[in-house]
Formats: sequence, structure tokens, C-alpha cells
Amino acid sequence: MSKATALMLQVANVDGTSRQQMIVFAEKAVFRRTLTDTSRTRWRHTVVGDLAPWVSGYINLLAVGDEKMSLSVGPLLMEVTPDEVSEAAGGTLHRNVGLRYQRVLDAIDTDPASAAVDPNAEAFVNGWLGATSKDDNGWLDAHTHAAGTCRPTTPEPEPVTVPAPAPEPVAAVAAPFTTAYPEVKGGYVTRPNGERYKVRKIDGVDDVQVLQDSRLYGEHVFFYGEPGTGKTALVDSAFGTDFVTMLGTEETEVSDFIGGYTTRGGGTYGWGDGALVEAMDRRVPLFVDEIGVVAPKVLTTLFSVMDGRLSLPITANPDRGTVETGPGFIVIGATNPHAPGVRLSEALLSRFAVHVEVTTDYKVAREMGCPDVLVTAAENLDKRRATGEISWAPQMRELLRASAQWTSRGDRFAIRNLIGSAPEDDRPVVAEMLSRTLGKKYKPLSL
Repeated sequence: MSKATALMLQVANVDGTSRQQMIVFAEKAVFRRTLTDTSRTRWRHTVVGDLAPWVSGYINLLAVGDEKMSLSVGPLLMEVTPDEVSEAAGGTLHRNVGLRYQRVLDAIDTDPASAAVDPNAEAFVNGWLGATSKDDNGWLDAHTHAAGTCRPTTPEPEPVTVPAPAPEPVAAVAAPFTTAYPEVKGGYVTRPNGERYKVRKIDGVDDVQVLQDSRLYGEHVFFYGEPGTGKTALVDSAFGTDFVTMLGTEETEVSDFIGGYTTRGGGTYGWGDGALVEAMDRRVPLFVDEIGVVAPKVLTTLFSVMDGRLSLPITANPDRGTVETGPGFIVIGATNPHAPGVRLSEALLSRFAVHVEVTTDYKVAREMGCPDVLVTAAENLDKRRATGEISWAPQMRELLRASAQWTSRGDRFAIRNLIGSAPEDDRPVVAEMLSRTLGKKYKPLSL
């Protein structure tokens, strides 16, 4: 009986910034995805009646398209298991097949000569199908890339009759993934929008490092604190653009997490992945900002993946199949616990492994150049907020904005605008505190 194999190939444009990858099973299941320097699609499933001319025709079509592509890898073979073949026949590409595909690409990058491109794709497919039907393992072995073989499972150990000594404690093993994060220089990180973020400490460790380590160990993270304290800034300072973000509202629905059918250009109708599915597919953090205002019933969508299950069946779209994920994916939630309408269930909170209150470090505000009189007034107002006398005090966001306006528009404009930023009920107290600290009376901006 011939071993099970799948055909793999890749076509790319001249500079390699756009690629089409393909995995083909002899049972006529075809999976394709598109990759660019900044994005990738999921593996899409197609059932093909006649494989050889279809594969060749697809390559030829891309060769004459608007963005001309040609074969850059393959065709060649990788080994698959009977279970993986069975899943493919049902429309699902097993996660291990995708990992094996990447393993072959990595090996080819290291040694390009290990897989020379065969331009006659149709002849190769016919040869593969013929060898499969004739149980010609010699042909299959000769065309299967060494990095694409199924790794054997570790055999079960023999029963031990003598009690073994207790093992020595060992350090936790980090999840097997690597990525490049924004660099900390002089205590600052440059955010994707160009702004600088001052790194703070959580129990003596850089806050960005704590977040990156949580991803490494698969720990979901919950941030809570007043608006403007830097929760969102911390996330994109830690991960750059390597995460998926969504803003929670009272109108957020399950489809915002999972996906749904939408109308597209030209009147077509198709499926679009939600934020959760995208993050799982890319194996990056999902950041749910203002998670507290999302209906608790909707947030139960997150429960299974936060419990450690690495797959999510898309019942709303059986063709989408089951989304697989792995190391690199975590859920990060952030909210203002005192905002109107916030509802956080114990069932959700218990699934977050790390809970951090994010506050404004007024010392950092001074280090970042905020005028001392503004920071002093903000500190005094925050003490009143903490006792419940008022509901608002300037946080880091407001202080940095006021500092910039102080420089560009003058101190009077910055102070009056800061007063107007306060909730209406708190403005008299804010105005009184700022006036007392600065020695002048100020009112909100008005026409």
C-alpha cells in the first residue's frame, strides 16, 4: 500500500512580496491561501474534478494575471497521515499539515537546492497520481521532501514496577514561538503611530515585558483602570502591530468575534472572519478594548478558547470549518470598571490569569515634560476622585494633550481646554483646583 502524500507548491511575484500557496490531496481536495508581507488569508478549500490540468491551469492563470506570478516552490510532496487525508476530504486542513508545509519551506530557505522547481506541473501531478494508484512508494519517496515526512510519535514507556524518585523541580517551559517586538530604547518604546510610550514597572519588571511574557506562557491578561491611563498604549507598545484589536460596545455581537456573511462590492455576498477568528488564525493576541460594556452572553464566545482549547468550530459557516490556533494566541481585555454599563461576570474574570490595575504615574508625566503645575493639580484632583468627591481627574492622556497644547497654543488655552474636558458636574471643582494651583481664575473654552 502506498504511503499517503499531499502535493505542495508556491507561486510568487518577482520580488516575493505576494505568494499563493497550495496543498493538493490525491482525493481531489485542494487548499489555497494568499500571503503578502503584511497579511495572509486562511486556507480555502476547493474540490477539483481533474487535478492535473486544474493545477497547471491555475499556475498558468497566475502567470498572465495583473500581478504575474511563477512557480517558486515545487511541485513536490510531503507525507500526510490517514487521519489528515480524511479531514481534508471533509473540507478541513489539519493544523499539522500546515505546520509541515512551513517546515518544508523553512528547509528550502536553508538549502534551496533541496527542492528544484519543476515547471511541468501537469506531468508531475499525473506522475504522483499514477504512483499513488500503483502503490509505487519508490516514486513517492523520491519526490517527498525530507522535511515533509510525518514525525513518528513517541512510543509509550514500559510499565515501571519500582517507584521512581521524585523528579527535581524544573522551570516552566516557554511556548514554542518567537517574534520580534518593538525595541525599548532609553526607557521608551515608539508606538506604531509614532508616539513615544514611557515604559513603566509591574512588580519590578517592564510592563511591556510582562505582557510579552504572558503571551509566551499562554496567560490571558485583564487590565482595568480609568480612561486615559495607558491601557491601549501599553498593548501596542508591547506588540507593535502583531495583534488584533476590537472596540467593545453595547452593540457588540457574537458575529463581531466569530464572523458573518456580508455584502461585498459588485453585489456579491460572502463570509468575513471576526476578530477572534482572525487572531486565532494568525496566532496573535486578541485585544478587546472596553470589554466590560460587551453583553456577558456575547462574551461566553471567548470561554472555550480561554480555557485552553485550541480549536473553534464555526457553526455559522460549516465551509469555514474549524479554526485551529496555538502558541502566540491569548486574549487581552481592558475596561474602566467605573464606567456606566460595565458588566463583568466572574466566569469571564476567572479565565484571565493576570490582572493589572493601570493607573497614571504622575512622576512619569513629569519625566515626559508635562508642566509641573498641571501635574500637581491633576494629582490633587485624583485624590478627590479616589475618595468619591468627584468622578474624574486628568490622567496621562489628558496631561500629554494639555502639555502639547501648552507648547503650541499657550498655557491659557491648554488649561481652559483641560477644564472643558471634565464631565459637566466636575468642572467647577476642576476649575477651582487648577485656578488655585496656578494662581489665576480659569473657565472652560467658549465662544
